Amino acid sequence: MRRRRSEFVRNLESFFVHFVPLFIYCLIGVVVMGAFSRMLLMFAAFFLFCVGGVYGWNAIKGESSPLARPTIAKAVPSDPVIEGSPEFIIDMGNALALLRDKSPEHYSKVRKYIRLVKLSDSLQDNTAGGEVTLEGNIHINRRAYELYRKHPKNPFPIRVLVHEAQHMERDEKAGRIVVGEETEREALAAERDMLRALGVSQDVIEKVAGEQLLLKRWWENPATSTPDP
Repeated sequence: MRRRRSEFVRNLESFFVHFVPLFIYCLIGVVVMGAFSRMLLMFAAFFLFCVGGVYGWNAIKGESSPLARPTIAKAVPSDPVIEGSPEFIIDMGNALALLRDKSPEHYSKVRKYIRLVKLSDSLQDNTAGGEVTLEGNIHINRRAYELYRKHPKNPFPIRVLVHEAQHMERDEKAGRIVVGEETEREALAAERDMLRALGVSQDVIEKVAGEQLLLKRWWENPATSTPDP
């Protein structure tokens, strides 16, 4: 209520300051000038009266002036869209919920960079976990996901979200898809940080996200890399 009253008073003050003096000047001109000039001034006065009426009515309703500069709302990050089998949608949804509750920092990064998570058949011959695009899309390899379903102790859904979000952060800064050992090292480090926040044992963390995995160099020939169960 305080905000509405303050805006009402502010708009009325602006109305009286800008429009009332002009209206009075027009009326004075009507009295002292000729017939044609009087007609023009009366038209101007009527126009100002109409504009002022709209302005004042908006002030009474607590709305902004029609002459006010419009404001632009900032885009708010949201959870990525998930496309795939019902099981895939559930698993990824659970991963997002777990991130939100246990690792807010990584959850915010996922929401910021990832727009779409899609289970893809086009990567069937590629046993890497997935691929990313500069548009914020992740295409998850169906073979990697099905392997996870056989070994559910490996937290593949939540790992792939954090891993690829870390890649996307670097890609956005570079303006291109960055490939190489250093970016994979960063992504694995992000995984380990997230898994520690989830309370996963160190043995499991090192098995699924340890730096020894870099020896596989899957980014050089992803078709020969096999995801760990």
